[in-house]
Amino acid sequence: MALVEADPNYTATAMYSYHPQYVDAVAVRFRDADAHVYLHDANYNVTALADNSGTVVERYTYYPYGREVVLDPNFSPGYETNFDNEYLYTGRRIDPLTGLQINRNRWYASHLGRWLSPDPIGYYDSKNLYQYLNARPLKKTDPIGLEGVDPYGALQACDFSCAPSKQRGSATCCALAAGGGMAGSDAGGVVCCDGRMVPCVWLPGGMAGGGGTGDSTADGIIDGCIIEHEQKHIEQGDIAGPCPEGCGRLSRPLFPWFRRWFGNPGNTQECPAYRAELDCLTRNARKCGGIASCEAAVDGRIRFVLGQIRSRCK
Repeated sequence: MALVEADPNYTATAMYSYHPQYVDAVAVRFRDADAHVYLHDANYNVTALADNSGTVVERYTYYPYGREVVLDPNFSPGYETNFDNEYLYTGRRIDPLTGLQINRNRWYASHLGRWLSPDPIGYYDSKNLYQYLNARPLKKTDPIGLEGVDPYGALQACDFSCAPSKQRGSATCCALAAGGGMAGSDAGGVVCCDGRMVPCVWLPGGMAGGGGTGDSTADGIIDGCIIEHEQKHIEQGDIAGPCPEGCGRLSRPLFPWFRRWFGNPGNTQECPAYRAELDCLTRNARKCGGIASCEAAVDGRIRFVLGQIRSRCK
């Protein structure tokens, strides 16, 4: 893999090549007539720059949470860099104006040892949304700002995908999302889980309070149709995507809040989704088998959906 830097006129000013072993293992920088080779430690922190003859021209060491110290080739501190190297801690780029490090999904402040924004996947792996690597910065890296990984195992050759065999089931994804405060006030919604979109039911039986209708058969019918409603949103491309790739990722896509923040009632999205739910309800109502409590609960949901269709499908 190669990365090209360019000026405002799109003229290339430098090119970086990367080692295939790890996503941020920068190998060589080509700039002007010079080439510099990057040397790393076990966590892919850049420890030295060498010229094209193999002679070390600059060294780096780090505090545990990544604050760098520039050394001369003989390991003497108090040295001012002469090579404008911006790729340092865990191989990520340091912004020269702010001193902050961008790890794709959020900014990291090595002088504070913490992230500057909360974890986009919520409380999945920590109770502290700003903590860096669960306070274990010497054991792992976090190249995408979401979760600590083993630099020698989890993220190689820029492959962030999660194999289907490793993806969590839909029920597990939805339960974790609800437990992490991602459930909305609607009957259902969509979450991003392990790199894919998953439709969820937040209110069993479509009932406020989450207690269901009191009839398990009716709850099963209604919940299945709420899933079809949310699946319609996915099929229509209503949900902001794509989902963050990788196993262990869990987040709530933007669409459900976007339309509320900007005052759009979402009729163009909700009308076909409610129609899909109505079709599902009428198709599956016979599963009640003549049980009055089940039929009444499903009929109540049908009436609610019909009301939404009348107000939205104009």
